[in-house]
Amino acid sequence: MLKNRCLALAIAALAVWCAPARAQDYVVIDSSVPAVAKGATIAKGAKLDVPAQGRVVLISDAGQVVTINGPFSGPPPAPNGPGVPGDRATHVLSALLNHTQTELGVARAVESHWRDNAVATPADVYAIDASDGGDICLADPAHAVVMHDPAAAGDMSVKSLTGDGAAKLTWTKGAVRQAWPASFQLADGDMVSFEMAGQDVAAIATIHILPSQDPGGDVARAMALAQAGCTDQARLLLGVIAKKAK
Repeated sequence: MLKNRCLALAIAALAVWCAPARAQDYVVIDSSVPAVAKGATIAKGAKLDVPAQGRVVLISDAGQVVTINGPFSGPPPAPNGPGVPGDRATHVLSALLNHTQTELGVARAVESHWRDNAVATPADVYAIDASDGGDICLADPAHAVVMHDPAAAGDMSVKSLTGDGAAKLTWTKGAVRQAWPASFQLADGDMVSFEMAGQDVAAIATIHILPSQDPGGDVARAMALAQAGCTDQARLLLGVIAKKAK
């Protein structure tokens, strides 16, 4: 949780420090081409070579999504559509993805695999992670959803470490998500523990309540998640954006 908050501060500082310059114009959020790494920044006009059957998804400085399907050789096509107010998406998202790549190369690959498969829509991104915990940003706490590794089943004790909230969740085999207990009201800054029966270690989630959703789109929301310290959710949302990019 602390490392996510530190990353968020680093991302915010980097965005502010780099704002006057325009050194990089795109960041790679998904790639099937080994020479074009996820998290890499690409300058406007730089040549890209994407072989047949290859696919690269970019986000511009202004937060516009650009998809390149091979065969392709040349500079990235000019992005279309509205951008993100305030732009500088490349700096925020590159810092996020490069940090995440380092984490995934160590121990997070196993932890994250189940949720990578479970998250299919932007709404799934905002589900509370009851298996791994961490910093969790919610856009609508009154209609919160909780997700869990479907490989585990049984009763789970849920308890607030900063208030009086408590509940019990029951997970059937293969279940991934369920509604958050209506009797357990969530507040900004609340810390919640999740302990599965028969396990000695509890997952702990720190809840962050975001302002009401703005019309900026999914890229703007991914940046907001990263800057709020919810870096796992930001990464997951980028994955959803990449999957649905045409």
